[in-house]
Amino acid sequence: MTRPDSPDSCMGPLGTSGLASLAGLPGPSKPRASLDDMALPEKPELFIADIEIAWDDGEDCQQLEEAKSAKSLTRRQNSRRHLEREKQQELLKEFLKEFHFSNVSEPNVTCSKCSCLSLLTVEAVYPIHEAARLGDASLIRLLLLANVDPEQRTSKGRSAADIARAADKSGSHIEVLDMLLNGLKVLHLREAMTVMMQAGCPAAK
Repeated sequence: MTRPDSPDSCMGPLGTSGLASLAGLPGPSKPRASLDDMALPEKPELFIADIEIAWDDGEDCQQLEEAKSAKSLTRRQNSRRHLEREKQQELLKEFLKEFHFSNVSEPNVTCSKCSCLSLLTVEAVYPIHEAARLGDASLIRLLLLANVDPEQRTSKGRSAADIARAADKSGSHIEVLDMLLNGLKVLHLREAMTVMMQAGCPAAK
């Protein structure tokens, strides 16, 4: 309660602060809070593992797809080349076996009938001579890749080109003659070594 002799008792129920408010004067000042006294909220610890990074995957995805496509194409091409190489090697093996050649650089003795004497004559021939007689360009190519000498002579001195010319009928051996006389246009070392190894050529060992 207000004492009768206090200044506020004379001012009525409004008191000093009330009069100051009515007069437009500032009332008693209140103590201001300091920032140092305020408790700041704790920051949560941030770990890199918790961050989900949003990549700009537009261009990255395109590059990834292009890389996958190129890799898939290369794999298919390598697979086709591998299958084709195996097919060629098998063809060469069958040819050597059929005509009793031990490898691409060893001769075999054949018998042919001499038209003038009606006698059988013996001639040592090589795989390239037999392939030239057959007019098989694929076999000639494989033999040349296996480093077979296109100038190899039979025991009678005939070359593969001589045999191909004798067997030619209306241009049937033109491609074979071109290979024998001009050689292969492109020779891949790795392919040649593979064919040589599979054919049992001593030069490849």
